[in-house]
This record gives sequence, structure tokens and C-alpha cells, in this order.
Amino acid sequence: MQFPAIPDERLNAAVPVSRAPRKRRALLLMLGGAAAAAVALPIAAIAGPGGTKYPDLRSDPPASPYTEVYSDASLGVKDRYLMRFWGFVVNVGQGPLDIAGNPRAGTVRQRGSATGGATATDWTEIGDPPVIYESADGHDHFHLKNATAYSLRNGSGGFVAPAQKTGFCLYDSYEVADRGADEYYRDDDPDNRVIDFCSQGKPNATWLRMGTSAGWRDDYNPTLAFQWVDISNVAPGEYRLQSQADPDDEITEANESNPPNGSTPATVPGYLAKDVSTSHRGAPATVTLQSTKFGSPGALRYKVVQAPSHGTINRVVGQVFTDPNVVYTPNPGSLATDSFRYVALNGLSGGTGGAAGEFPLNPPQATASVVGTNVAVAIGGAPAMLYAGTAADLSATVSNAGQGVTWSVDGVPGGSAASGTITPDGVYTAPATPPPGGLVRVRATSAEERAAYDEVAIRIEAPPAPKPAPSPPIPEVLAAGAAGPGAGSARPAARVLTTPAIRRKGRVVYASVRTAKAGRVVITGVAGKRRYLRRCVAGATAGRVVTCRMKLGKAVAPRSVRVIAVLKAADGTRASTRARVVPLRGSLSKPAIRRTGRVLTATVTSAKAGRVVITGVAGKRRHLRRCVVEAAPGRVLACRIRLDENIAPRTVRVIAVLRATDGTRRSTHARVAPARR
Repeated sequence: MQFPAIPDERLNAAVPVSRAPRKRRALLLMLGGAAAAAVALPIAAIAGPGGTKYPDLRSDPPASPYTEVYSDASLGVKDRYLMRFWGFVVNVGQGPLDIAGNPRAGTVRQRGSATGGATATDWTEIGDPPVIYESADGHDHFHLKNATAYSLRNGSGGFVAPAQKTGFCLYDSYEVADRGADEYYRDDDPDNRVIDFCSQGKPNATWLRMGTSAGWRDDYNPTLAFQWVDISNVAPGEYRLQSQADPDDEITEANESNPPNGSTPATVPGYLAKDVSTSHRGAPATVTLQSTKFGSPGALRYKVVQAPSHGTINRVVGQVFTDPNVVYTPNPGSLATDSFRYVALNGLSGGTGGAAGEFPLNPPQATASVVGTNVAVAIGGAPAMLYAGTAADLSATVSNAGQGVTWSVDGVPGGSAASGTITPDGVYTAPATPPPGGLVRVRATSAEERAAYDEVAIRIEAPPAPKPAPSPPIPEVLAAGAAGPGAGSARPAARVLTTPAIRRKGRVVYASVRTAKAGRVVITGVAGKRRYLRRCVAGATAGRVVTCRMKLGKAVAPRSVRVIAVLKAADGTRASTRARVVPLRGSLSKPAIRRTGRVLTATVTSAKAGRVVITGVAGKRRHLRRCVVEAAPGRVLACRIRLDENIAPRTVRVIAVLRATDGTRRSTHARVAPARR
């Protein structure tokens, strides 16, 4: 099954890029157990013609998934239910992934060298990757297009949500294997080797360079645009979240097979209606509806979607209710087995749509059977609609006979490629493209009584084209995602101009605001009382994120800098907001090192949520151990490091790096104190 492509309509390509024919390969899919962050990586040792050392990209399992309800009227985006997460791409090859050239002239190419280092001088062109300037996601810089594909899968490995491809500006975030490669691809480097965060704000740039060194990993914050899977139409349940590097085989690599490297458990919160049954003998009977709860959803509600055929119930079809007890009254003299269908709803806060943010949009239907004396079949778990290529688990209940059934789709036993297929266990997979008319009919027939069957109609639609949900770095949106795994989140507060969200990378400051009105936005950085650092002016449409990049001189103390944003709206109104640059000092404590014999225990405290990497290093480059842990504000994090006999403790230093969820980065370090005599 191929990943659906993201239409280019969402991309603003200011630079035409000439493309050479691409190589193709089979898309290998693997569903494994959840993998921890890699400590030691197998490094590919394949070299190409002339000894060229190639990169080899690998996606580590996504981490820390959580859910949010998202709306953006300016983009025509109605309520969506998104699963966000951290993403990771690792270069496990011998050489760097180096992408450089003139985007204006369409000459951006992948380069390789025999020396293998990012500082090589013997570069040769080895690939023609798709690099494009993107502004629809609010980043306004160049991306390697479709660098990673994310998917959510069921226990059988089938897609339950449309696969999401996303592009990135590639950097060296942190080292995960000692390959002797320095951190080269970074924006705050004093030699400015990688230019201006992939030429942010410069669609007509004439030089671009990005990449990832051998043995280094780039990570992607869960609040980034397109760093999600749309679960608006996914049934509540337990799934596996996967990531695949270079899904379209755009990068020339040492190993061209890029199967997902494990998966991460992910819960879609909500309630799943269950098939229930009771009996009647011509008199009224009470049916108690039931559901299975997943995660931490909102309030449980029910809705009947199909009335019984041989009697009545005390509920109105299509009306939401909370009391699970439904009274069924058979028609006079009827002893027939009857049924009605219902769904369980997860009421989430934050929605603006018709039903207060109820998800999934097409919940699986359960069957409530009222058993009489005849043989009857009832299908459960069928949604009203499925996206092409996704799967649903159906069930069948037989009354007054054995439980065996046979399945067919549009009259074909087991289904077909045109209408979708179904397994003997009832797992239905929709066709890759919607069939003529858009409807398929799935039938379950009793194996003992062939005249007894049930049939459901499922509408098949093409997956919607993804539209960006550019949460970062607006504080209101970040707060919405802070509820954590399994929780719905509140919608961003409606403000004309948001408070500047400030992200620091070394001595480079990025200040971003979102405007609710069209007009002109002016963002100014001021140090002290009157020292102006930079002034950015941009035309803005309603809902757009505007970002201003400022580089601080060595004489400028970050804590003295404030950012002022002013909106002059097209309707004549004016709004202004401001914020100070929060000093990085204090967000991560200096490592405290305790020695017990030849065992070191290093502890740090993080003031922010995010990911902390604690590394023990002996001498200049000998890595002893690396601990990667998720951090919460105020949490103490520890890493235990055992020293070999040939390592002098006085040569050991501990480096701690915090990558916070708000985009900031802080590093601290300490040396092991010599033992007292």
C-alpha cells in the first residue's frame, strides 16, 4: 500500500526545481514492538563509486503522543482531532546527508564525499532531492519535501488514518553514535555554515545548505505544523504509531531499504459501542447499551442511528442521550428477532462544529439485538464512512444458531480490489480509490441458515488533503496541547494579536505572533531602553503566523531584550503586544555528580517540559553512556554511568542538554571532582 501524496496546493513554491528521474523501490512496512531511543546505532559501512561515503536515514519511533482539537477558520479548517508527537530522523550511515546549492537556479543537490565529513572539499553530486520553500505552515523557509511519513496502524498492521508526509529543514540536533563527526549543521554556528535556518524569510535565496552529520539525529517538536496524524475519523482504541524516513526514496543512501524502526503505542481516546443482546417473547424488553472506554475521553453519550424493523424504542433516531437503558416494544403479535444500531460518542471540549467536537466523525456502529425465535444475523462495528485504503474491524452476531458466518463485499466472497477486501475475522480494508457511486455493501451470512444475513452500506471517500495546523510557537496553542496523552484540549483563545512567542537557538531569537485580522504586522526587537536590534514588517492575512529572526550581538544580554509586535489592521484598528526574552539560565540545573566507587550518578533538574539527554564523556571523544529521558517541570532526572578500570574519573565530564517543548534549548555540564584523600 502506498502512502497518499500530499497535494502541492498547500505549498508555496517560490523556486522552481529541476528534477532528475527518481529511483523506485518497494515500500517495506514493519510493525514491531515499541523501541526505546537508540543508544548505540549500527552504522552502515557501504561506500559508493570512488569511495564516496553515503548517509543512511532511519526514523526512530515517535514519542510522547497526545491529542488536541484544532480549528482554523482562516484556512477553511473545521474541527479536527489531531494526534501530535515527537519525530526523529537519524543518519546511521558513514557520510553526512548534505543538501546544498542555489534554489533560485534550481541547482540544489545532494552531495557526497570520500572523506565523509561535513567539512569535506571533494564533494560530488549524488542525488536530486525535492527542496521547496514552504510558507503555508508558517515556517517560511526551505524544506526537504516528504522527508518522513507518519502512520497510525491497527493490530493487523493496516492503516486506520490517512498517512501523513511532512518535510523538514534538517539539522544536527544531538549525537546518538560516536562517529567522530562534530555538530556541523546548525544555525547558530559562528562560521554561519548553515544559512539562516534554511533561509527563513528568503524565498529568493541564492544559497542554501542543510543536512545531518553521520551519527547525529534531528528531532521534530510535536507542536510543529504537519507533525501529527489526523485521527478525526479513527475509532477509539489502542494503535501503533509509526514513522518512516525517506518514504519516496528521494535521498541517495547506503541502504535504500527504510522500513519503520519499531512503533509506539498510541491511544485514541473515546468510547467504542459494544454489541448487546436481550430476548423478548412478544412483550416490552429493556436493552442496556454498553461501551468500552479508551484513554481519558469526555462525557459518554449515545445515539441511535437505525431504528428496529419489527417494533419501536423509546429513543428518537439521531438524538443524543446519556441513559443507557432503552425500552424495546415489539409490534403486536411479533416474535421475530429484531435489532437497532447505535453509536457511543466522545464529547470533547474545544470544538466549534455541529456537535461540540464529537469524534470520531463516523463512529463504529454497534448492534442491539432483541432475540425472538427466528435465526438472525447482526453486523457490528461498521462506520458510515471510511477513507480509501483504511481499515475497520467488523463483527457479526448470530441469534438462534451457531455463530459462524461468511463475509462478502458487493456480492463477492472475501471482496475484491475494486470494492475492498474482508478477512474471515471481519477486518474490512477499503479499496485504494473510491468505487463508482462511492458505496460498498458488506454482508455477513449465517453458515447454518443461508437465508439469514445482515448487510451494511459503507461510504468510501478519498482522504482529505492535509492542511497545516501551525500551532508553534503561539503560546495559546501550546497550552492547548499541554493536557497530555489521552486528553482533548481547549481551542486557542480568540485574540486579535497574540503575545510574541519567543524561541532561542544560541544567540538567535525567533519571535512569532498570530493575527486574527488582515493587515500589516511590525515586530521589533529592543535591547535595554532604546537599542533597536531588528524590525520586521510583513503583510498578514487572518490566522497567519508571522516570524521575525534576530541575531544578538555578543554585547547584548538576552535577558535585556524585549519584543514588541504591532498590528495595523485593514479595518483601521490597531493592536499591540509584547514579551521579554526569557533567559535560558535556570531552565536546566548543572549536573550534580555523586561517586560510589567506579559508578557515577549524575542528576539534573529541568524547569521545563521536554527531552533531556545526559551524556558521560571521557577525555575528548570517548562516550561512556547516554541517557535520554522525558522531562516535566521540576522533575529530577538521573543517569547512572559505570567507569571501566582504564578510565581516570578526573577525565570524565557530564553534559546535559534540554530540548524543551517550547522550542528552547539549554545545555549545562560539570566535571567529576577528584576523590578526597
